[in-house]
Amino acid sequence: MAAAAPAAPTTGPSTRPSDLASSLPSGGTALLWFRNDLRTDDHPGLTAAAASSLRQLLPVYVVDPAQLAHMAFTPGGPEGA
Repeated sequence: MAAAAPAAPTTGPSTRPSDLASSLPSGGTALLWFRNDLRTDDHPGLTAAAASSLRQLLPVYVVDPAQLAHMAFTPGGPEGA
C-alpha cells in the first residue's frame, strides 16, 4: 500500500476567486484596494467580486509620490505642492 502524499503547506488564507467570492457580502458593497498596480486581468479580488452578488464595488488606488520620484514630472508641479 502506498503512503499518502503529504498535504501542501498552508501559508495563509486562500486567494482562489471562488473562495473569496463566497466570503463577500451578498448584495452589499465591497472596497477593492489596488496596492501596487492597476492590473485587472489577474487580480483575484476583482475576479471574486465579479463572481459574487455584490451590489457595488468601490475600486481604490492611492498614488504614492515616492513611487513617482524617478519620473520626469512631479505631482503637484515642480514645487511639489
